[in-house]
Amino acid sequence: MKHAKAAEIASAYIAAYNACDIDGMIDLLDEDVTFRNISAGKVTHECVGIEAFRSLAEQGAAAFSERHQEILAITGADAGEVGMLCVDIRFRGKFAKDIDDGPATGGLMELEGRTEFKFRGDKILEIHDYS
Repeated sequence: MKHAKAAEIASAYIAAYNACDIDGMIDLLDEDVTFRNISAGKVTHECVGIEAFRSLAEQGAAAFSERHQEILAITGADAGEVGMLCVDIRFRGKFAKDIDDGPATGGLMELEGRTEFKFRGDKILEIHDYS
């Protein structure tokens, strides 16, 4: 896949994420999708497959009354085929409910991180979120 197409798919995924459009996110994924969230070097969430991803995405959407990922930069191969694309993001979210041993309803989470996308054909095969 060319860099421009990979960037288009990753951008569409993030736009669907921001809109809490889980079906829109799912439409961009390979059936065998793997998702990992890595925070401070530790895997905090992981799932494999569309249905497991849907369940995790629904939980994530319900956790925030507002959420937004801003794309800061997209890097990957500029020529030829690209297997992985890195997207630097700034995240801001407001919690919809109290989190055990964490923020209260209305609390803000702000961070910068990186999402790595790997592709199979024109679908996202792997998503690794780093913060």
